[in-house]
Amino acid sequence: MLPKLYGSVVIPRAVFDELSETGAPEAVRSWLKTPPVWISIRSATAIDESLVLGRGEVEAICLAQEIHADEILLDKRRARKAAAKRHLLHLPEEKLGRTNFRIDPSLVQEALKRDAKRLEQERNSEKNLDREIER
Repeated sequence: MLPKLYGSVVIPRAVFDELSETGAPEAVRSWLKTPPVWISIRSATAIDESLVLGRGEVEAICLAQEIHADEILLDKRRARKAAAKRHLLHLPEEKLGRTNFRIDPSLVQEALKRDAKRLEQERNSEKNLDREIER
């Protein structure tokens, strides 16, 4: 699906590293051990230290700017806002839904459970950051 839409996909090194860690779903880690030829893993040459986001989101935004990416896929609201401020076009998940992309339902369930936990932690962190910024 992605190679048909874009030809190639660039994954920031920080995102690749996060998805290769023990906490990532086994299916994802296994898939990334030998990524398809249409995926390239790159590091941004310059990191914008003013971005108050996770390592993966920061590198994704910086790399997208550096390579003049057509679109960027970000799952966190705060990261999407930062990308929009830098005039990066966010790839809406609905666009992925209109393709013939298929994924193992057990992987989806595992990812949803992990993501719900992560989102709760992120919401708490964002509330704290928002309070600090407002001061």
